[in-house]
Amino acid sequence: MKESKKIIICVASLSTALIILNYLYFSSDLPVSQWMFPVNRIISVIGLWVATAIALDYKKVRNQLSNQTTSYTETLEEIIFITSHKVRNPVTNIVKIVELMDDEDLTEQNVKEMMFYLRKSVKDLESATREMTDHICDKEYNQNVLSV
Repeated sequence: MKESKKIIICVASLSTALIILNYLYFSSDLPVSQWMFPVNRIISVIGLWVATAIALDYKKVRNQLSNQTTSYTETLEEIIFITSHKVRNPVTNIVKIVELMDDEDLTEQNVKEMMFYLRKSVKDLESATREMTDHICDKEYNQNVLSV
C-alpha cells in the first residue's frame, strides 16, 4: 500500500482496459444469446473499482493514523518533560522545606526564609501544572478541530 494514489488509479485503469479488450476480443465468437459474458465483465470492472476505492481509503486512513500517532507521541514527550523538570523540582523543594521545619532549633528568620521558598515552590508548581493543563487542553482542542 505504499503506492501513490496516481499509481493505484493507473493500475486500476489498465486493468479495466484489459477487461474490456478481453470482452471485445472474445465477444465476437459468442452467439448473441450469451448474455452472461458481458455481465461477468461488467461485474469484474465494478469489483476492480470498488477494490481501488477501498485501497485509496485505506491509504488515507493509514496516513491520518500515522499523523495522529506522531502528534500523540510529541504531546506525551512534552508532558513528560514538564512533569520531570518543571513539576518535580518544586515538589522536591516543598518536601525538603517540610523536613527542615521538623527541626526544633528553628529561628523566626529561618521560618520566614523557609516560607519564602515554600511560596516560591508552590507558585512554580502551580505554574507548571497550569502549563501542562493548558498544553493538554490545547492539543485536545486542535485534535477535535482537525477531526471535524
